[in-house]
Amino acid sequence: MAAVTSPVHAFPAVPGQPPGPGRALLGGKGAGLVLMTGLGLPVPPGFVITTEAGRRHHAGTLSPELRAAVRAEVDRLARRTGRRFGEPGSRLTVSVRSGAPESMPGMLDTLLDVGRGDGEAAFTELHAAIEAVLRSWDGERAVTYRRLRSLDDATGTAVVVQAMVDGTAGGFSGTGVLFTRDPATGAPGLVGEFLPGARGPDLVDGVRTPEPLATLATARPDLHDDLSRAAERLERSLADMCEVEFTVERDRLWLLQVRSGKRTERAGLRIAVDLAEEGLISRAEAARRCPEPAGTDGLTTIAALPDDQTLCRGLPGSPGAAVGRIALDLDAAEAYTDRGDAVILVRAATQPADLPAMALAAGVLTTAGGTTSHAAVVARELGVPCVCGAVALEIDLDRRVVRAAGHELAEGAVISIDGTAAVVAAGTHATAADAGTGRDLDLRRLLAQWATAGATTS
Repeated sequence: MAAVTSPVHAFPAVPGQPPGPGRALLGGKGAGLVLMTGLGLPVPPGFVITTEAGRRHHAGTLSPELRAAVRAEVDRLARRTGRRFGEPGSRLTVSVRSGAPESMPGMLDTLLDVGRGDGEAAFTELHAAIEAVLRSWDGERAVTYRRLRSLDDATGTAVVVQAMVDGTAGGFSGTGVLFTRDPATGAPGLVGEFLPGARGPDLVDGVRTPEPLATLATARPDLHDDLSRAAERLERSLADMCEVEFTVERDRLWLLQVRSGKRTERAGLRIAVDLAEEGLISRAEAARRCPEPAGTDGLTTIAALPDDQTLCRGLPGSPGAAVGRIALDLDAAEAYTDRGDAVILVRAATQPADLPAMALAAGVLTTAGGTTSHAAVVARELGVPCVCGAVALEIDLDRRVVRAAGHELAEGAVISIDGTAAVVAAGTHATAADAGTGRDLDLRRLLAQWATAGATTS
């Protein structure tokens, strides 16, 4: 394929065009949007500033050449949407989002509703938004995340500029995230969440607790059916379990992102085997996708829990059991871990800035958010248990205590959490291997056989 010299790449205008230069230049988000547009799926139009251009501009202002390319693409976007950027009336506004080659959930900046100013002020606002996203590549939370995940600092990020769709627009509107298979267990079938009358950050940031995706199937089976068909096509195109972000704006479905979904070690085992048996990948590829286990990753659960020790229940954010002292922020987490104590990070909802505390924690507990929130996604990636959406738990930061079920526990008190059963208990409780451990071992043996067979035939 010829080298891409333009600093920007528009989503294909019609299905069937070449898929584009790939994630190395377009970033994961941009490459996914190009793929979905090429499949004829409903994607708001837009364009991508490449990682190559981003690396040249990450620390300073945009060059005149890049500004001219952005203006030309915005003019084309205005013509495609029938709206006008920077002018009253039928105004075009855009989202400006990051798009690193490897997923960095919530670690880079996103700006919405860019373009509400008038005339040239709107382009000034757009240029500033693009610069902010590029600068966020070198922000503390992004650097910390790349260090924890052993990601390359040199790749830089692409920037996606896309016509806004609004899940708060009225009528039947909302936002959601779905996985084509269960990211905790690997079981087949759509799982996910939908938050009516909301935008993507409301769901991902965990500030509100969403509804299960099944509620969308009840309220609007037509939209759920459209999602199901799109999810099936995407999984076959990517040959992997997919995470899909979507928005409904006034009864119309829009797909905003697709990527290979974050999953637990256990889920990865089952998904690899199932994809091979379904013919989407080879057996040798299935074996390559499952390295040696890094830890227990969901292989324990609280063995027995007396009712009077149950503090609250929530949603299963990330599987496994953990015991530790309550830590309400990074300072507390560092203080207890420096003493050699395990901690459970307890927050209303986690934000990207909480990553250092999450990396120290044996488990995470939040009072809001669902299984697609930042807390759940990052906890699964880190391999730590998480209970999210524990709405019965109250956090009092002034007194540094938590309350639930008539109990008041000071910061530093020991609690136990079970991210599989989504239960929280006071005190220390014994853990045991959960019911799926034997199956995990069977799957590992099968993958080992496939790896050996692949080596002997290659």
